[in-house]
Amino acid sequence: MALPQLTGQAMGYWLKSGAILHECDLNAPVRHPQRLPEITKRARQLVHDLSPDLIHSHFVGTTLVLRLALGKSHHVPRIFQVPGPLHLEHMFYRRLELSLAGKNDYWVGSSRCIVSHYVHAAVSPERVFLSYYGDQLPATNTRAGDILRRKAGAVAGTIFVGTISWMYPPKLYLGQRIGLKAHEDLIEALGIVCRKDSRVRGIIAGAPWGGA
Repeated sequence: MALPQLTGQAMGYWLKSGAILHECDLNAPVRHPQRLPEITKRARQLVHDLSPDLIHSHFVGTTLVLRLALGKSHHVPRIFQVPGPLHLEHMFYRRLELSLAGKNDYWVGSSRCIVSHYVHAAVSPERVFLSYYGDQLPATNTRAGDILRRKAGAVAGTIFVGTISWMYPPKLYLGQRIGLKAHEDLIEALGIVCRKDSRVRGIIAGAPWGGA
């Protein structure tokens, strides 16, 4: 596993897994494009040293870096596990990603929407797969609502409306005016709803991604 740094919230899980960890930052230098040659060289060296049977990437930026570093005809199969359709919804970034793909590139979408984007972009269905993200949920706790009300200092009958997600700033290079998870719209909508029904309380759970 190549990680940009060997610290962070998930390090305990990685160490417990027994995976061999390599500190190697392969993020696309969007704000510092002059660093791209250095980063692609680092990627080529890592692949050369490890000689993997398969390369798995999870982010658009790291995927583009790998393809630029290795070229279209590299012999090692590459799987891009696509977490979301954002870049596919913008023609420039969709075309950029697909233009760098070679015959040994494959995609695993986390939704049918993502898979359909690739198929509609003329990627062979035999090279696109579907795999939902999963997690084990605890047994239903009928008292969960009461616990939340106590923590929020709310009375019985309070209706909670909100979201649990990372918070992102707008990506200006995608023409966004609000963040990816639309917290700005949620806050505005909650203002309207809470003024109309005093039983409603807004809850936003999460944290800023990458210190945004």
